[in-house]
Amino acid sequence: DYSAKASKSSSRIGQNARKRRDQIIEVLINLLPEVHDIRVTKPTEKNLKQKVEFKTPYGWVSLNGLSLGYRAMITWMVDLAIRMFERYPKSPNPLAEPAIVLVDEIDLHLHPKWQRTIMRYLSERFVNTQFIVTAHSPLVVQAATKANIVLLRREGDHVVIDNNPISVLGWRTD
Repeated sequence: DYSAKASKSSSRIGQNARKRRDQIIEVLINLLPEVHDIRVTKPTEKNLKQKVEFKTPYGWVSLNGLSLGYRAMITWMVDLAIRMFERYPKSPNPLAEPAIVLVDEIDLHLHPKWQRTIMRYLSERFVNTQFIVTAHSPLVVQAATKANIVLLRREGDHVVIDNNPISVLGWRTD
């Protein structure tokens, strides 16, 4: 946001910064349930630092006021977007470029409804990205109908890897 506002509106740097900022905001608004807008506040006498705020049904909420699940998703989504911008600086849409992303425990801190939709959302927004994720949640696994699922289970003192588990649909959540 700082780069987008600090650069002259007609400069190439300013245009690129605004485009990147707007792409990240669009991804976050589409990702975060019940977030309808995102803004960066101006410094005030009471608060000399800018803050990122999210418009929710409860009004504008600061980043610190969001749940841990929201903050975790925002953190790694912005990190992914920045890395895509750095990797593909000349692309008209760096978020659509190819990538491989590893995410450990994608279900961590997510509401169960969100666990069911996260992989579909990521696949729709990052069409050329291969996501390799781990999850302890059966909700994530059951919702991944077109995924290659690998099941790891402990048997005694070793781990058994099942590359082709039978359909996980209908499995009990325990």
